[in-house]
Amino acid sequence: MFEDEFPFSNSAVKKLEQNKTNLSEISADELEGAKNHIMAKISGRIENSGALDRIKTFAISRILLASAGSEPLSNKFAAEEIKEAVDLLQKDEQKLDWLAKDLIPTLNKEEKAYSISLFEFVEIDNSQIIKRNVENGRVTLEKGELVEILRKMIRKKTILATIDESKIPARFKESSAAMLKEADAFLPKAQLGFRSKTLELPCMKKMIERGAEEGKRYYGSLAVSIACFKDNLSSEKAEAVMKQYVASCQKGASEFTLKEGLATLLWVYKRKMNRLSCRQLKQQGFGKIEECKQCKVRT
Repeated sequence: MFEDEFPFSNSAVKKLEQNKTNLSEISADELEGAKNHIMAKISGRIENSGALDRIKTFAISRILLASAGSEPLSNKFAAEEIKEAVDLLQKDEQKLDWLAKDLIPTLNKEEKAYSISLFEFVEIDNSQIIKRNVENGRVTLEKGELVEILRKMIRKKTILATIDESKIPARFKESSAAMLKEADAFLPKAQLGFRSKTLELPCMKKMIERGAEEGKRYYGSLAVSIACFKDNLSSEKAEAVMKQYVASCQKGASEFTLKEGLATLLWVYKRKMNRLSCRQLKQQGFGKIEECKQCKVRT
């Protein structure tokens, strides 16, 4: 009934599965339409979606986001999808009832409230069960509470998906790589959450925020590790920085994993390496001459 307006719904997924479209059958226009859909969401620009199959476009968008592998991009896309959906739910009770029943099969609508089975409520949000009144194995919810539960469920259906990268066609990877570059201007920049002299250098901040391309990702992880040690970061804080760097790295023919990044970090910390080569950073394309001339810690 409202599948097109809620393309993440169970009904929309079933509708998509009935069409049985293979990735190889997705046209260039459909791929471009999904890319434009993502960019419209994160940039706030108006999207001309009249000719788009919204369910299919959403599904292709999820594959592109998985191929890009960028948590900041995926999170911003998810946030915008959630905002749009929640606005619809708050304005239209018929749509609220439809989506709630679609996502929560045990939902019942009472005279002035809703109720769902205790078992399903615990599956959705067990952190809140202690605050609830349970009667006959059911949890009662006000409209606002139901909307908040749906918000959490929509987030799970829109955040970064895990897809076997070997099954993603090359043209999807090319499109996602181009999208990442275009999206950079609209994404929040990485915040370390603590003061750090070396990691605050323009070249290092850029590396953590944007990652490195294939062929340069190991050296980038080495530079990040040395900068962490040079700034006397604890292992815990250094690991948090490495996670940001790895998440920002572009995916190539082979994935650069967190395990590889943390192995480099451990290697640097064991050897107490604190010599960061600015010359090597420039050779790898991480530093700009103008920035380097103003840098006070050139090595």
